[in-house]
Amino acid sequence: MQTLEKRLAQLEQQNETLVGRTLALEQEVADLSAQLTVVTRLHEAPDREDVVRAIEEIVNGLIGSEELAVLEISGDGKSLTLLSSQGVPEAPLKRVTVGEGAIGEAAAHGTTYIGGGTDRAGLTACVPLRIRGRTVGAVAIFGLLPQKSGLEERDLRLLRLLSAEAGVALHHSRSAPTP
Repeated sequence: MQTLEKRLAQLEQQNETLVGRTLALEQEVADLSAQLTVVTRLHEAPDREDVVRAIEEIVNGLIGSEELAVLEISGDGKSLTLLSSQGVPEAPLKRVTVGEGAIGEAAAHGTTYIGGGTDRAGLTACVPLRIRGRTVGAVAIFGLLPQKSGLEERDLRLLRLLSAEAGVALHHSRSAPTP
């Protein structure tokens, strides 16, 4: 009888392990699917307007924010100009000096700023959009949907991907012919 109980306990432990692995694999598949969505959506955008719309959709649907701004670096590289915003006042974002404030610093240094929404501007994150080591724009995220308590590791991976892929798409949309 003890042998059967022992074997049953082993099988239950193996089952728990398999359930844990299955859940981890399902999460990994979901993460890869989200990453594929980012890359596909950005690189299928035929023009600048569609690239900006794709960035907004990615931040809305995959990151979980409806308060954001998409900015582009000026020709002289000294400022960022607002291309689009959702749910935030446009006036303070029309022109942001590179190197000033969290958004300007993220653009200047090419590093993602994570603020948790606690800084003065209510900035949750700022992602520089980069190509070949050069900043071409930025996405500023000011808040998350109510059901999200903060950015998770999955979100941070998507933001890193957005930094590279949206940077390339935005850069190429500058020189793309308009239909």
